[in-house]
Amino acid sequence: NGAGNGAAAINVIRVRGSQVIYDNPGQPIDLSIQDDTVYAVLFGTGTRGRTSLENVRITLGGRTLPLAYVGPQGAYAGLDQINTIIPQGVTGTATVEVTIGGKAANRVTILVR
Repeated sequence: NGAGNGAAAINVIRVRGSQVIYDNPGQPIDLSIQDDTVYAVLFGTGTRGRTSLENVRITLGGRTLPLAYVGPQGAYAGLDQINTIIPQGVTGTATVEVTIGGKAANRVTILVR
């Protein structure tokens, strides 16, 4: 909604073997296929100011997630992105929390089934 809270600004990329599938971001994220790796590409601002990748932490429903990329989005000036893997076992409306250098960003949510 552009307010920095509520539903996350997200793209979902599903990797199934050598096939890459872009999921509809308006639908719940389906984690039911065990062999898929599901990436969340989250958009926001302020991550490029980090001093190191070690100073960035992202959790989903209280679970710490691995970081694949944190930095400028590339196509839009001032827009940053965080790429992470959504682990199996997350369900329902899950809260995404990002901390950079000890400072918390606005909390957002994603819907997972």
